[in-house]
Amino acid sequence: MASNIDDLSGIDRHTFKIGMITRQWAVMEASLDISALILFHDFGGKAIENELPRALARKIAFLRKAISKSPTLVKLHGPVSDLLKCVSEAKQFRHDCVHGISLQEGGQFPFETRTLDRHPESFSERNTKITEKDMDSAIMQAHYLSLACYSLVARLKHERSEPSLSELTPKLLPFLNRPPPSTKIEKRICVAARELLES
Repeated sequence: MASNIDDLSGIDRHTFKIGMITRQWAVMEASLDISALILFHDFGGKAIENELPRALARKIAFLRKAISKSPTLVKLHGPVSDLLKCVSEAKQFRHDCVHGISLQEGGQFPFETRTLDRHPESFSERNTKITEKDMDSAIMQAHYLSLACYSLVARLKHERSEPSLSELTPKLLPFLNRPPPSTKIEKRICVAARELLES
């Protein structure tokens, strides 16, 4: 068994990195689910939707609408809107990494995957070349997105008069700089998270 990721073969590194993306993305989506739940029950979300949204695109639309229609939360519209844009921008590549079918055997990076895109009455195929650097970037984006979406939960609980924000802010802020964000999207995610925690 390898003791270091660098000791893994290309296909094993690819698989490990898919696992890292999936793990962080799950935390991010759970945070969006909790945010939707809070908005649905405590901030007028039932007037927007009859039930909690399940699909990511519907969650994003619901969160945007619920935040903008709540007099208490409208002040959060800027950072929440930018955070949700970042989620939307990151979701396609994550989908290709996690759900794409590898088109090669044995494998070294870069990998080529085939993804089926759904349409109302059919599918279309799309091939994507995935480099190791792309996957490392997707892991970091998922890391920052999970922290930022958890920050949204903390902020919504704070607006609901739960004292969680003052307890969580000192714990979350250091993680927004470890490691320092290096891409434009990572920096945008961290700015949105800080605004949610500090405003």
